[in-house]
Amino acid sequence: MSGPGPSDQPARNQIALSLEENLFVEAGAGTGKTTALVGRMVALVVDEGVAVEELAAITFTEKAAAELGDRFRRNLEDITRHDGDPARRERAETALLDADLASLTTLHGFARNLLLSHPLEAGLPPGFDLLDEVSSHLSFDDRWTVLQGRLLEDDDLARTMLLADAMQIRPRHLRDLARALDDRWDLLDNHPTPTEPRLVDASEILQCIDGALDLDRNDIDADDKLRIRLALIREARSALSGAVDEAETVRILGDGKYRKSLNVGNSGSVKVWGEDKKNVVEAVYAARDLWDALLRDTAGDVLKRLLAELVTATLTGADERRRAGTLVFHDLLVIARNLLTDRLNRLVDLGIAQRVPYQDRPIRHEYRLTAKGA
Repeated sequence: MSGPGPSDQPARNQIALSLEENLFVEAGAGTGKTTALVGRMVALVVDEGVAVEELAAITFTEKAAAELGDRFRRNLEDITRHDGDPARRERAETALLDADLASLTTLHGFARNLLLSHPLEAGLPPGFDLLDEVSSHLSFDDRWTVLQGRLLEDDDLARTMLLADAMQIRPRHLRDLARALDDRWDLLDNHPTPTEPRLVDASEILQCIDGALDLDRNDIDADDKLRIRLALIREARSALSGAVDEAETVRILGDGKYRKSLNVGNSGSVKVWGEDKKNVVEAVYAARDLWDALLRDTAGDVLKRLLAELVTATLTGADERRRAGTLVFHDLLVIARNLLTDRLNRLVDLGIAQRVPYQDRPIRHEYRLTAKGA
C-alpha cells in the first residue's frame, strides 16, 4: 500500500497539468524541478502537439543543458516503446527526430541563437563574433590603455587628475571602477555631462580657526589640555594657509594628523577658561565641520568628473563592439534582452499581447496573448 503523496502534491499537479499557464516555481535542490520541467516539455509535445522547435528551456550551465536534453530524449523514447496510445507514440517519434531543434541551452546560448537569427534587427552585422573570457579581458585591457592615456594627457582633465592624486585616487583604482562599469554597462545613464570640480577654498576654515586661536590665553598654563590642543590646531592652520595650490590643500585636508587636531573634546577647564572655553570649542567644531565638508565635496566633485569620463568611455566601447560585431558575453545578454523587449512592446502596442505582473519586488511581468493575438 502506497503512502500519502508529498505535501506539495497539488503544486506538482498544477505544474504537470496547467500547460496553458506561465508558472513561477521556487524550490530547493533535489526537489524535482528538472523532472517537472521535462514533464511539461514532453506533455506539450506529445499531448498538445506543440512542435519541438517551439520549445525553449534555458539553464545556467552547459552541463545542466546537456542533462535536460538527455532526459527529454529518454522520456520521449520511453513513450515510443511503452505508451499504449498510437497518436502519442507517433508524436514522440517525430519529436525524437526533431529533438535537436529545441532550444535546450544556456542563457548565453539562447541569446546567441536569437541574435544569429535576427542580427540586423538587433543592430549587429551578420556573422558577429563572441569573444571568449580571455579575449574579453584582453579587449578590456586595450580599451583601458587608451582611456588611461586620455585621462593622463588631456589638458581639460589635468586639474581633476591632480586633485584625484592628492586624494590618493590612483590609476589602478580607476581601472577597477572602469572594469565594474564595463561589466554592467547596460545600467548606466547615457553619457553624463562632465562638470569641473569646484574651487578648493579653505578660507572659511581658516577664519574659524583664527577665531579659536584669537581666544588663546598666555596667562593659562601651557600644560593645559585646551592650550595643547590649540597649539596643534595652530600647526594645522599653518600647513593649510601655506598650501601653494589646490592639490596641496587637498593633501592637507586628507592628512589625519591635522584633521585630528580639531577634536577638542572636553579639553580645558571652565574654571580656568570661563566663557572662552565654550567659544573656542564652538569655533573649532565649526572649522572641523567645514573641513570635513570641503574634503567630502571635493572628493564628490572629482569622482563625479572622472565617473563621467569612465561612463562615456564604457558606453562608447559597448556601442563600438556592437557595430563591429565583436561582443563579450554581457553584450550578448543585453542586446538579446533589448531585442526581445522591443518585440514584446510592439506586440503589446498592437494589442496582440498584454503585460501582466506576477511579482511585485522587483516587479516582473508575463506576456499573454489577447483575443486578437490568439
